[in-house]
Amino acid sequence: MLYYRLRQVDLDGSERLSLVAVLAAAGASGAEAFSLYPNPAVGSTVALGLAGPVAAGTTVAIYSSVGQLLSQRAVAGSQEQAATLSTAELPLGIYQVVLRDAAGHSLGTKRLVVKHY
Repeated sequence: MLYYRLRQVDLDGSERLSLVAVLAAAGASGAEAFSLYPNPAVGSTVALGLAGPVAAGTTVAIYSSVGQLLSQRAVAGSQEQAATLSTAELPLGIYQVVLRDAAGHSLGTKRLVVKHY
């Protein structure tokens, strides 16, 4: 939940404060929808930690730095709050991991760094 208020300063120097406004999201925000660990990825898998249960049809996709879809898979529509992503086929680099609902709307995006030692 976010709280804010505005301060208006007029040309004559007088100031007025607005009432406090509240901004509440219906669900987890993109930054909170999921986490990736370890990041940077050093092995062949990365854990995808979900903020809560996801609806059926939710997918996770990995995109290259130029926007090419490299892999996509369904995330179980149950009470599971974790999944595993394979990074074995990904060369060293930076990728975008996108979580999408069944309608294709983005639920969140994270940057993933792959380093194979």
